[in-house]
Amino acid sequence: MSWSRRRVLTGLGSLPVLGCAGGRAEHRPPTTPDSLTVRVPPVHHGALSGAARLYVVEDHGVPLVALALAVRAGHRRETPASRGLASLCASLLLEGLEGGDRRALLDRYGELGTTPQAWAEPDQLVLQCTVHRDDAPDALRLMLDTLQHPTFADEAFERVRGEQRESLLATRGVPVAVAGLGLLLGSLGLDPPVAALADGTPRSLDALQPDDVRTWWATHGALGDGAFMLAGDLDEDQARSWVDAAMAGRSHSTAPPVTPLAAPTPEPAARLVLVVWPGLPQAIVGLGGSRAPWGHRDEPAQSLADSMMASIVQFELRSRLRTSYGVLSQRWSTTAGPVRQLSAKIDPKDVTLTLQRLQDYLQRLRDEVRPTNEAVDRERRSAMVAMMHGFHGPESALRQLIRLAATDLPASRPRERLEQLQRLDAATVTAALRTLFDPDQVRMCVVGDASVIDRARAALPAGTRVERTPAQLVDGLHPPST
Repeated sequence: MSWSRRRVLTGLGSLPVLGCAGGRAEHRPPTTPDSLTVRVPPVHHGALSGAARLYVVEDHGVPLVALALAVRAGHRRETPASRGLASLCASLLLEGLEGGDRRALLDRYGELGTTPQAWAEPDQLVLQCTVHRDDAPDALRLMLDTLQHPTFADEAFERVRGEQRESLLATRGVPVAVAGLGLLLGSLGLDPPVAALADGTPRSLDALQPDDVRTWWATHGALGDGAFMLAGDLDEDQARSWVDAAMAGRSHSTAPPVTPLAAPTPEPAARLVLVVWPGLPQAIVGLGGSRAPWGHRDEPAQSLADSMMASIVQFELRSRLRTSYGVLSQRWSTTAGPVRQLSAKIDPKDVTLTLQRLQDYLQRLRDEVRPTNEAVDRERRSAMVAMMHGFHGPESALRQLIRLAATDLPASRPRERLEQLQRLDAATVTAALRTLFDPDQVRMCVVGDASVIDRARAALPAGTRVERTPAQLVDGLHPPST
């Protein structure tokens, strides 16, 4: 263990043990305050040399700093033929530096007491690590070297591409993920729907070569208009001085404008996607659709509406019908924006009743159901507390900065979003619920064996619908619509 790592652990060990008072166990339940004060810390935001941006959040609770560098190399910049390239680049950044291999690179990070992470998002590629504040300047220099001098060795390319392809194909064996792909197909009209995600398609990955990675990264991996994000035991002046020192003598070139993707195929834009999975012991029923991105003026109300609908569906299916043990809520990040998925495992014999009850409730929601002020207030307060907790600790705060940097949101956006949540009322959330879950607009997906699919056809009204297998949702085959 390096002395730096020991220093980090020593700093953490000096913190008080939460929940302990004088060595006595406390058996009384905690009290709930009469009033709730929710705040988010200020985000410091400024320009650096060239067009680079700086985001900083101060958190002096522990002597740690979480750091991230982002370049405009997200998978929204890929062409249809090169899908998966951004994620390949992200993984390959950690496979070697200046002729060294993965072990040598990770040893250098290990001397700083940290392990790096890298991933691709729609709008940016992110490299992240967390270190003791005294090691932050050295960590920044190493992170910049990682971005500017990757090895991109042929052998590493073949292995990483194979791992990414296997991970992609493994999606076909996860029923809830397959239901999500069905919702993506219905919401985005992109076939195969997996093409809207970061890992690409089996065909696009098979076509990529090592030189494609090197050429693409040389074009898109520029630091000049990237973002430097730091959260933890520092202030803005320290962050700026560390970044300036790390950038001294380096290139400030900027990435070219985004190359727009080809427009998604409008067909099949199905309201219902049926996925045939022979032998699946349970059925998966999912519903959802496209959502506004974080930072959009409609997103706070939509977020509360989705949370309330998850609770409603949970109550209907688990408490009333007893056809499911619970509802899973998942958010998919795609090149066309977020897609929300609510899904539940259902006993195949209960599929007809479940689908009919869901349709009945969606119809009543459109015509008569309105959440009470008390219900909205509970969801609103919960969302506000969750937002505050999202800034608790350097790594959590860093995730908020990464979100801001992705689409150049201003530093004031978290505070403005909190104020939006404070102002939301039952009428606004009801309007969002009725828009998102209008029975004529909401997308649905049913996954199951032949008997489940027959029940779904009988229970749901005829309309635009398609049938797929799990493999077709990933591999891109195009059977006729029904």
